[in-house]
Amino acid sequence: MRQILITGIILFCSLYGKSVDWTPPARGVLDLRDYEFNEQSYIKLNGEWEFYWESFVSPDIFKSSNPPEPTLYVEVPGYWIDYSNEEFSFPGTGFATYRLSILLPAGFNDEIGFDIPVLDDAFTLFLNGEEVWSNGKPGTSKDLSKAGYKPGILIYRPGSDTLQVLVHISNFHHRRGGFWKSMQIGFPSRITNIENGYRLTGFISLGVLLAFSLFFFFFYLFYRKNIIVLTFSLVLAGVFIRMMNTDLYPVNYVMDVSWDWIIRFEYLGSFLAFGAGLWYFYRLFPARYMLWITRINTLFVIIAALVILFFRVRVFAFTMLYFQPAVLLLLLYYLIACAGSIYKGNRENVFFLAGLIIFIAALSNDIMVANSITAISKSYIIHFAVQVFVFIQAILIIRTWIKAFTDREKLMDEIAYINKNLEVLVDERTLELNKRNKEIQKKNRHIEARNKELKDALDFKNRVFSIIAHDLKSPVASLVQNSVLLDYDLSQEQNRKLIISFRELSSSALDLIDNLLYWGRSQGNQVSFNPEIFDVKEVIEEVFKLLGEMAKQKSISLEWEDKGKTAVFADKKLLEIVCRNLVSNAIKFTERGGKVSVHAGTQPGNGKLVLRFQDNGIGIPEDKLKDMLGSTEMISTAGTDKERGTGLGLRLCHELVLVNKGEFKIESREGEGTKVYVSLPAIP
Repeated sequence: MRQILITGIILFCSLYGKSVDWTPPARGVLDLRDYEFNEQSYIKLNGEWEFYWESFVSPDIFKSSNPPEPTLYVEVPGYWIDYSNEEFSFPGTGFATYRLSILLPAGFNDEIGFDIPVLDDAFTLFLNGEEVWSNGKPGTSKDLSKAGYKPGILIYRPGSDTLQVLVHISNFHHRRGGFWKSMQIGFPSRITNIENGYRLTGFISLGVLLAFSLFFFFFYLFYRKNIIVLTFSLVLAGVFIRMMNTDLYPVNYVMDVSWDWIIRFEYLGSFLAFGAGLWYFYRLFPARYMLWITRINTLFVIIAALVILFFRVRVFAFTMLYFQPAVLLLLLYYLIACAGSIYKGNRENVFFLAGLIIFIAALSNDIMVANSITAISKSYIIHFAVQVFVFIQAILIIRTWIKAFTDREKLMDEIAYINKNLEVLVDERTLELNKRNKEIQKKNRHIEARNKELKDALDFKNRVFSIIAHDLKSPVASLVQNSVLLDYDLSQEQNRKLIISFRELSSSALDLIDNLLYWGRSQGNQVSFNPEIFDVKEVIEEVFKLLGEMAKQKSISLEWEDKGKTAVFADKKLLEIVCRNLVSNAIKFTERGGKVSVHAGTQPGNGKLVLRFQDNGIGIPEDKLKDMLGSTEMISTAGTDKERGTGLGLRLCHELVLVNKGEFKIESREGEGTKVYVSLPAIP
């Protein structure tokens, strides 16, 4: 905060330190005859100076009656390559003389303080013909000149009311030469205080830059994942190196460094700060296209560093033609990016944006100073702006640390809670996992059962269709074969037997088709149920009549026996199919000369009608009887006369009885015959 306050005071003094209005130099003359020198004012010698190109004019020659005419009247400060016009054009290298006459108040005999800057790249200052200051050694060629940078303060007593300021300047080592910074005069104590205050703040700024650079660097060593801290540390290091070798040139207080290496360090520090700074901003505001720009810029920085190290100052000084516009353009881009992030809701970047604006303003000022353009401050102020920026960055980093520490405490509390309740949490989690495993196992069993059901159903249907296809084909094929006999002249007995055969085969095929249709409907729950009251005796008589010839062929007697009422409430058509299949099966599995009977009677207690279909045939083995109705396997057995069966009849009878809300039961012993009980609902 102190540094910010000092910076503000310096800027205030530089802007508002004048106590009396004065007119800038014109045509090489500065008129201060009405100016009052006091402890609060100072004057910048900015304005028109006499300029003598390629001539070191002696101060004594102006005492003669015929002094030389200047080449031009030029604006100071400024580089002489900027003085070119239609008549004159000056290169970057060369030598010249600047002259200014200052008219002082009458009888003026006080001391005057001179704030003397560095000039490119060597100069000698004369006051009233007396050599009073020099940097390096100006000469008319490169071999005769020696560059040097050494600013300072001079106290001088004019001794008259006219002060002649004459400067010999040469440049054979830099890309451009001239009077590029302002010279100031004023009351000695005022000039000294301003300069000493500026030096003090400058050295403090350098200390702050070095301290923060080391601080962030060591922070990176302890936590290397935070690359942004390393890049910021390198930025501060670059600015520190640059400020050690420019403006006040503090490096001269530490060691004896040649002029060309001072310039090299200044440029190297600038490019180090630029290269690391761009990575720093990219880490803050990442964008895919900026990654490539940052990489390309890093390549340019490396190339520039090599040029600075291995080429002369006059050559590598041109790297500033890339450095200055690139820095401003990229900083402006990140200024917009920062403002965009704030617009999107990231309010934390408000402070960062403020520091960035100050930084860009200070950088623009320094670039203008470096190019002898009128700026806010006569001196470099980037290191002050960096301090503000560092201060803001430190606040943001501390805030991040505090947030991380708070999150860590919260996490530790959660860990402590978990450790304390770990057993309970494990039990709860185990119960939950067991519950889910049971649900999964249950679903798996259900899926397996469904898959088995589907597989069994598919196998069952495949077997059914296989059997039906074979058994349906057999009677139809027999009919076709027997029909050939119609073409022959047969006896009456042969014709009768042939007709009986036709009837049996047709009846067998019809029964099979009928069974197939109703069984298919029963599998899809599509059997229509239309119950009515009818006499079951009529159904049995019709069945006996239909199957009488079949029984007669095997000498099997068909008998009907009833006790009481034989009326029933059921679906007549479905019951006909049941009775026909049961009587047909009994005939099929009864030996010749056997007996098939149907008994009807009511069941005591509930009034249900019970039909008992009985034969004295071969019976059903016990191992087949238990799976006759429940198994998915189609059990097909040949009759006593090798009659074919599908294994579908009993199964269909069972299902149709259930449709009629009845009960179906089979009793049988092998070799003793079979009894089938069909219990039907009583009449409502």
